[in-house]
Amino acid sequence: MSWRAIDELRPSFEATKSLLFPFDLRRWLVLAVIVFFVSGASGANPDISTTAWDAPPEEAPVFEPPIISEPPILPEIGLAWILFAFGFVLAIGLVLLLLGAIMEFVFVRVVTDRDIRLRGYVSENVRNGVSLFLFRIAIGLGVLALVALPAIVLFLLSPILLVLLAIVLVPILVLVAIGLWVVLRFTADFVVPIMVLEDVGILEAWGKLWPALVADWKQYGVYALARIFLGIVASVLAGFGFVVIGIVLGIPFGIIAAAVYLVFEVLLGMLTIAIVSLIGLGVLYLILVFIAGITFVQVPIQTYLRYYSLFVLGSVTPPFDMVAPLRPMETDVDEVSESNGSESGDSEDT
Repeated sequence: MSWRAIDELRPSFEATKSLLFPFDLRRWLVLAVIVFFVSGASGANPDISTTAWDAPPEEAPVFEPPIISEPPILPEIGLAWILFAFGFVLAIGLVLLLLGAIMEFVFVRVVTDRDIRLRGYVSENVRNGVSLFLFRIAIGLGVLALVALPAIVLFLLSPILLVLLAIVLVPILVLVAIGLWVVLRFTADFVVPIMVLEDVGILEAWGKLWPALVADWKQYGVYALARIFLGIVASVLAGFGFVVIGIVLGIPFGIIAAAVYLVFEVLLGMLTIAIVSLIGLGVLYLILVFIAGITFVQVPIQTYLRYYSLFVLGSVTPPFDMVAPLRPMETDVDEVSESNGSESGDSEDT
């Protein structure tokens, strides 16, 4: 038995290579915009510890606080400002989620039509994007209602009871997390292309995919395992790529920063200007590393993963094949020969 998730690894790579090369900076930058929203790259920051170091009690210096006649008056932050800040952050997050949902469909159109552009594709897929956005919000609210809210109530009633139940329900929570990942992953990888191909809503697209999942559950199960492995590899490669770009750009920026400090602080004695200039260089450095990382690291990785899901979908369930023109000719020839061989074998048996 041939596993499609394994067979389509190389064709996906060939399709990715043919789309990205010969190199065109404008095309790569357009893909970078799409990939930024699709991959959630803005949230892929490494964990940074902000824990302050505590000196041992016996070595800690003792400071005598100065005597202050009147305590300083600190500005009070009202509840309205807190709610405003929370609402502002929430609104930005929802806008990014909506744009990410729209770009899922734009990405499918770009890699299947081989026409790398935003104009037209965005406006054509607003309705589908809103549908996917609401679906994801509904999934999130459902998880919140089923898991988070009961956990909060139990914590308020009895923290010990919450801990005991969490230990007992760990296997169930793991299964729920796996099921949630499968639903969201298959929605992005398979349901979105079906919505584009069949021009249907998200629930109807799931209805069309479900019989295929039931009929070929082994093939799609192997895909899920392969996708987890590819996701891990992609994360490692992306992290390594960002580090390399940071080092490459850090060398010239380090030289420029040293020159700025030497001129403004050592020679001219302008410490304030030196600090402001170094901060500006640091911000510019981070922006360039981010843009270069998305463009030259994430674009090929995410393009490959997008092609991979499309190739597997079309291979396992041919009615949903959106990349048939991109398949290698030898694959089609092999499949035809295999089918002919099986037919001839059947005729001989009869």
